[in-house]
Amino acid sequence: MTLADSNTLESEKKSTSGELACSLSLESYLQRIREALPTVDRTLRDHGDKTIAQYLETQNVFSATSFQPRDDLAEVVYNYAKPLLGEEVAREAASELLANPVVLTANHHGVDYFAQSVQGTLIFSLRKINGKQAKTVPVFACGNVPINNFTYPRGAILYPNGFSEKSGFHVKFPVFPSKNRRDSVCTVRAFNIGDVEAFKRKIIKSINPDFKDRVETIIDQTYSPVVNLDNYSNQSVIVNALIWERFFERTECPTKLVYLELEKIASKLIEYDLESENSLFNMVFFEKRARDLLFSALKGKKNCWDYFKQENNKYKSSGTFFFWGVDKKGRRVPLFQRDIEGKYKLFGESDSGEELLFDIDKESIASAIKERRIIPSLFSSYLVINMARGVTGLGGYYQSDYLPEMQNKVLDVLSDIYPNENSSSIKSVKTDGYLSGMQVLTNVIEGAVFPVGPLEIMLQGMSYESYRSIENISVEESHELSMIETLFDLDLIEKDFSFVGNLCKSLKAYEVLDPIN
Repeated sequence: MTLADSNTLESEKKSTSGELACSLSLESYLQRIREALPTVDRTLRDHGDKTIAQYLETQNVFSATSFQPRDDLAEVVYNYAKPLLGEEVAREAASELLANPVVLTANHHGVDYFAQSVQGTLIFSLRKINGKQAKTVPVFACGNVPINNFTYPRGAILYPNGFSEKSGFHVKFPVFPSKNRRDSVCTVRAFNIGDVEAFKRKIIKSINPDFKDRVETIIDQTYSPVVNLDNYSNQSVIVNALIWERFFERTECPTKLVYLELEKIASKLIEYDLESENSLFNMVFFEKRARDLLFSALKGKKNCWDYFKQENNKYKSSGTFFFWGVDKKGRRVPLFQRDIEGKYKLFGESDSGEELLFDIDKESIASAIKERRIIPSLFSSYLVINMARGVTGLGGYYQSDYLPEMQNKVLDVLSDIYPNENSSSIKSVKTDGYLSGMQVLTNVIEGAVFPVGPLEIMLQGMSYESYRSIENISVEESHELSMIETLFDLDLIEKDFSFVGNLCKSLKAYEVLDPIN
């Protein structure tokens, strides 16, 4: 991998009036992103000229104290990771989590091919613990998302790279058939050998024949070993780790990726918390006055709940109250509290008319969690992981706005209902952590700078020197390199390859993958 000559690229970029116009439009599109995303605007204003290494230092911080001990979180991570990644990796992940309770929460669970999140994970992997390179990369990824969403955990994304024969900014290849597209990552069935073979045929049919054998080997060695596991969530933990190791085939892999489902971790912690009267979860969920105050305070807030929308069958945007229900099809159902014959319950109705009902008592909640009939919402997950146990979660460009608001409302409720409770440790938790919307590795094709995802990195390889040089790219430059996918996510541009290709020609390359040999 070589560092591109940025001066040459700059002169080439401005060689024609058309390209200069595109360069000017690039600035205007970046401004539109800043206007749409306050987090990005603040980050570029306060840290834009910092290097990635300097920025990581500002984010890799945590509260010295926590409302509840972190030991059980380390235990949960160890027990979760051990059967999937091995005892050594699990032990190291648990140990580093206690020493440095900072995790990446920006990603969606599933096998990750989305360039923006993959490269965000690469950036996070550069963090240090007590001045030394961390050995593990802890990602607590949201699993309660449809497999067909923007990041596409349903299958693989290929980017322009010189080996794909399909045109387009990116091309998607599903592992799961269409009938599963609405299922969530955390509830969808495991993929089987038939799914993998069909997936492999689709990709191989669409790529340059010169790379057929290498791609076939990659798929066989990363997907085939996990076809006998019982769910996609666990399969993803292993596949992501195997892909990560292949990034560093040119050198010894410097870190181990521990890519876990956020909701599974939160579920186990809630099971523990149900046995402790003084746990934060018990204090705000089983005390009706606290529950009512929270319901009102966070009603209509992002990633919380909106009862009005649920009552009017707008399930996709209604959010949910503390937990999602899971219907017989394995799909999530919003839940809200309802007084039924003098007893409050969590109630929900699926879009197919199936009613779900859960008593609000410890035994019922514990049973429903163990049977995966309910899944913690983002609010509940952050409540028990971040607020209760003082973990810093470096999130996406929305999380650093909504999580501080959740934190403040929880503090308000505690102040009203438990005035003698010392909640200073909850207040000290860093909840505005941000590590998303950035990319550092690119391909340059006919003068246009394109993102690269896992398959491109695996095929082209990455030296240790190039991996470390990521630290020297600025925060502003990394946001520029990722702006196409951010614009897509915000629906600010048309997904037209000709237009996007011209926009990509105005980008400046910094760390460029070597040509495929």
